[in-house]
Amino acid sequence: MEDTTSDMDVTLSPKEAELEDVETQLAHMSYGSRVPAAWISKAVDELHSQPKGHLDVGTVLVILDSNDFSKACRVHSYNLFAHTRLRKACEKFAARPPHQGIDYLLVLDGKDAMPVLVPRPLSYDVRSANAAEVSYSESAQEDDDAQSDNGTGESWSRYYDIFLRIISVRDSKSIGISRDNLDTALRQITALIDIAKANHCAIPTIAEKLMVTFHGYGGRLYTAVGQDPIRWCKLGMDLQDEPLYKEAFIHLVGAYDSIYGKTTELPLQHDILPLSVQGMIAAEARELKDKRMNIDLLLQSIRLRLSQPLPDYMIDHIRHLRWDAPLVPTYLCSHTEGCKTVAGFYRLLSRSKHAYMRYEDVMMHWNMGLEGDDVETVKSTLKKLKETAKKYVQPLVVSHLQASGSEDLHYLTCVKIEAEDYPWLAEGNA
Repeated sequence: MEDTTSDMDVTLSPKEAELEDVETQLAHMSYGSRVPAAWISKAVDELHSQPKGHLDVGTVLVILDSNDFSKACRVHSYNLFAHTRLRKACEKFAARPPHQGIDYLLVLDGKDAMPVLVPRPLSYDVRSANAAEVSYSESAQEDDDAQSDNGTGESWSRYYDIFLRIISVRDSKSIGISRDNLDTALRQITALIDIAKANHCAIPTIAEKLMVTFHGYGGRLYTAVGQDPIRWCKLGMDLQDEPLYKEAFIHLVGAYDSIYGKTTELPLQHDILPLSVQGMIAAEARELKDKRMNIDLLLQSIRLRLSQPLPDYMIDHIRHLRWDAPLVPTYLCSHTEGCKTVAGFYRLLSRSKHAYMRYEDVMMHWNMGLEGDDVETVKSTLKKLKETAKKYVQPLVVSHLQASGSEDLHYLTCVKIEAEDYPWLAEGNA
């Protein structure tokens, strides 16, 4: 650590004292030689030794970690000002002429959960009353907070570096988002959205490059969505990405009863979704439930000659799925074919043929005397009944998910998303 004890005897000239208030004077003494001009020299020296691809061109110097100047970078002011609201604040401290080719200095600073880019004078010799507006008194301890690891293996300086690469129009492959670890990419992109919002950067500006990376994961992305649909729904909404939002929305509607309907404990991330989106999910879930009930009525109403076993089969399962009525194994069903879940029951009916109520099992327990052609009549009747049931349930077993494996889910994924279900499109139409 640098020895600054001698700096406590610093005496400001009358002119300097006039420019700086008490707080800034204390900051000057506590900081010793770590003045912005020294930071610039160290950062510029480090930039010369950085590998190809580093952000090293531009009149804005950004110090992302005052304890590690190798993380500093340079960006063009027109890119920075086009995508943030930092122009006015930066111009207060603009160097004229530029200091070592630098017009503006930004330092990543802050004690809160997310640090921000703060404009600083390029030296204490700024001939403006604006110099008195800036204090460095807490920057040293804030730097440690700003660079904290947060247990993720990455720091905010890393996230800001990616953000600056995006607004500097770097291509998707060189912005630094992980292309081989989806969990890491998710953390990075979530942080980038927070950074964009904090800097008043339009989300669509960064969304395209973020989603190029995400969609590069292919099926792995959509599998991850199904494992945590609330979080991904929020992310899809923030990025205004229709495929991502749609995938998560379908999961949330299909699983609505298991998430909201049969428990008083809502999922941990439930409240990250806006109430408007929660309302849309609830409305779609009610509509799906009404659709199911109408189809259930059709299934229970199927009647043909010698056909009583099939309605019994339907009634038993529908009561279980709707009211949790117990399912007792019978000759009609041993309940081992996946029929105990909503989606499993309807998928079983859609398979028809020998997927359920095998002809041999029915005949073995038939309690009516059969003569002549009755045996064939029962067989043909069961076939017709199953074909009718298959036709009724077909709308329920269609899946609109991108992910494979939807046939293994315990809930339906037949929801069709319309334009009004996308919040950003609905707002635009309104």
